[in-house]
Amino acid sequence: MNTKSDSDVNELIEKFLNEIDEKLPSWLKIDPKEYEEVLNELREHIQDKAEAISETGKTYKEAIRLAVIDMGSPSKIANEYKKRGTPKYYITEELWPTYLTTIKYVFSIIAIVISTLTIIGAIVDALAGGEWLNTLLSGFGGIFMWLLLGFTGVSVLFIWFSMEGYFPDDLKAAMKSKEELEKERKRKERAVAKYEAGMEKKTPLVKKMPKGYKKPGELIAGGIFGLIFSILFVWQPFVAINAMINPNFLNILKIFGAFWILNSFLELVQGIVVNWNHMGHKVFMPFRAVLELITVPFWIWLLVNPQIFPIFWLSSPAGPWVVSQIPVGLYWVYYLVGTIIILAIVGTSIYAIIKAAKLKEQDLYQ
Repeated sequence: MNTKSDSDVNELIEKFLNEIDEKLPSWLKIDPKEYEEVLNELREHIQDKAEAISETGKTYKEAIRLAVIDMGSPSKIANEYKKRGTPKYYITEELWPTYLTTIKYVFSIIAIVISTLTIIGAIVDALAGGEWLNTLLSGFGGIFMWLLLGFTGVSVLFIWFSMEGYFPDDLKAAMKSKEELEKERKRKERAVAKYEAGMEKKTPLVKKMPKGYKKPGELIAGGIFGLIFSILFVWQPFVAINAMINPNFLNILKIFGAFWILNSFLELVQGIVVNWNHMGHKVFMPFRAVLELITVPFWIWLLVNPQIFPIFWLSSPAGPWVVSQIPVGLYWVYYLVGTIIILAIVGTSIYAIIKAAKLKEQDLYQ
């Protein structure tokens, strides 16, 4: 039977759609609902063409076959969906801002990781009496090579995205599940409705950092003061005082100072560069938290060596400062305070990582 319900006719259409499906860009398949709509549109287009052809006296099956031929090759049809975006060099103009942002974050991550590993290596070499300066110079010198590799990798990836017709929203959607995509769609609908309601009431959205998160100005101030104090810990310019303190304690202060310099620098960059960009906070907050966690072993080492901790006191009301050790009978106080500090570092660091994971763009506006 040559009817619309003929299984041969449906098989012909579905076979053609399957061939197209194999060549469609991957971004189109991220959202199942959108993908199904595209296939339905193609199916309806074939059927409409067949309807027109069948009016010339052709059987419906023959009309379907001619409609499929008229549609063109599957590759040609699939390529039409890849021709999205405005050309800009080898990367589309739509993806260009995302490309630059990705480069910035990749460079930041590389610089942070290499710097952290280099500083740790230099500290270990210094404590072991090795060539810590060579370790420091070679480590920082290797950053350029890693930056070049990162730049090449990101560029190649975004060129491929551009050739496939990806848009920034497609990249975000690719990292979400079907359930998350559906929730995101509903959230956008609610946000649009809320925005329109706000426009009617003439109440524009304003920037506001959520409770528990630092504002850009606070980050900048904290970064500046942190750099000042941490540099003093590393520099240790007070020669007279240094002479009275256990050398091992001075070394541990230098280690803490090195980590705090890096952390304070990141805090400063987070305040200046990241500003109100929620993705920037989601990257910088965990990295700074990890840096704090890396210092925990050094805190533990300090905790189990109370004999090196200096206690400053005046020998007389007008006398000079004197440095002594913690009395053995008060070690329990030292252990208690040290344990509280370590637990606080671990707790606040984990909390910062959790907060960063939960932060959303809409949280910065109201």
